[in-house]
Amino acid sequence: MSDWLVTVLMSDRMGGREHLRVVTRADGDNGIVWIGRSGHGNQIVIPRDNVSRRHCCLIVRPDGIVLVKDSGSTNGTWVSGKRVAGIQRFVAGDKIYLGDHYIEIAGPPVRVAPWQVRLEVTEDNRPPRTETLDMQWTADDRHELELDDCTLIINEAGGSWLQPKAAAKLAIDDTVVEDTDPARFPVGAVARTGKLAVRLLEKPIAPPGFWEP
Repeated sequence: MSDWLVTVLMSDRMGGREHLRVVTRADGDNGIVWIGRSGHGNQIVIPRDNVSRRHCCLIVRPDGIVLVKDSGSTNGTWVSGKRVAGIQRFVAGDKIYLGDHYIEIAGPPVRVAPWQVRLEVTEDNRPPRTETLDMQWTADDRHELELDDCTLIINEAGGSWLQPKAAAKLAIDDTVVEDTDPARFPVGAVARTGKLAVRLLEKPIAPPGFWEP
């Protein structure tokens, strides 16, 4: 299933302005963008005391219509001078006010396919096979893919890491990863965990149109 790419403009009362491109997370048939003070679980982070930890969210329906929902925030979410109660439609020209910031949608959401990664996989000493797999967008510019006893992490600048799960044994090019922090996994390197060996064949592949304004 493809995701939605939402382009927003975030401004503050001091005149600051930021252009953000955010990929939704799946929420049933809808896509969702969480907004709040905490960097944990939110795609748009506003680190201000007058913004709640998880303040509000944008919901993109399958037909592309955007809704805004307050998440029980302390200071409320406001659209067109009115406090949001429940869920309401958010259209071009509207501004979402939260704390000292406001957010506008720069254009209609567009469908985008997942980022992909090409791996050479060897399992149980069988002949290697090449697989092209979909990544899952998680936060900021981070995309993840679950592999056996570890997680492959990539960012949109082309960086790649492997993060072993608890108690898993992971080696990258015969160097043992000693803890559960992400370890660099460059193109061409071979990672071994359990009976699985994985080689990253090339930089992750952005879906068509992802970088277009």
